[in-house]
Amino acid sequence: MLTIKSNAKEFTNFVKQLAESQVPFALSKALNVTAVEARDGDLHQEYKSTFEERNKAFFRQVHSIRPSSARDGKRLGRMVVAVQQSSEKPPPGTVRRLTARQAPGLNVKYGNPNQPGKKRSVADTDFMRKHVSGGNKKAGPENKVIAVPRSKENIPRNKNTGAIVKGFKPQTLIGSRRGWFSPNKKQGGVTGKLQVKKGKNDYRTLYMLHDSVRIKPQYKPIYALEIGVRKRIQKNFRDAMMYSLKTARFRGLRFTDDG
Repeated sequence: MLTIKSNAKEFTNFVKQLAESQVPFALSKALNVTAVEARDGDLHQEYKSTFEERNKAFFRQVHSIRPSSARDGKRLGRMVVAVQQSSEKPPPGTVRRLTARQAPGLNVKYGNPNQPGKKRSVADTDFMRKHVSGGNKKAGPENKVIAVPRSKENIPRNKNTGAIVKGFKPQTLIGSRRGWFSPNKKQGGVTGKLQVKKGKNDYRTLYMLHDSVRIKPQYKPIYALEIGVRKRIQKNFRDAMMYSLKTARFRGLRFTDDG
């Protein structure tokens, strides 16, 4: 027969201390799971309803998860998880990568847009801020012009990434002399069209060229994330707390075998 002996008062204090000690870990895990679910659920829906999603990897670079660290959270006195551009520095209290330990039971394949061991260029995502607040996107010092593809021309794109294939990029068309620049005489400067030959006496306008583009505020990522977090945080915290208690090391109980 197995007998468990423990002083009731000591056992009560033990359980209380055990629960309190697991709260930071449970809260950290709940925040991480909730952030990923809200991003891949409500935020992704908002993104697809605002933009034509051609490149899923770009969505994850714009909305990268910076998971909460229970150790740093206890030191700072607060738990933090961030959804931010992958090019930005993780805020205090977070770490760069999301692991299975930080979000148990969750597929965290997309938690880290830049997988370790692989050198990948991080796309310029700063212009996405203007889709939230509005503003002008200006041409950079290298390109000096913004080439806006015309959607009705169905320019060939990579099926996996959604990126325009190299042979139809503006630099390639101009460099190979398959395309030419037709300036806008009224506006002057570098504004105009990038055209290619379509037939013997016809041509296609593939891109409109601008030195700046006005972007209207239309994207609401914070609102979408708030909805996603409210729907999930309570359940995820309960699940994380149960997980933390189940995996905690029990000390202070004495087990005896009475035969």
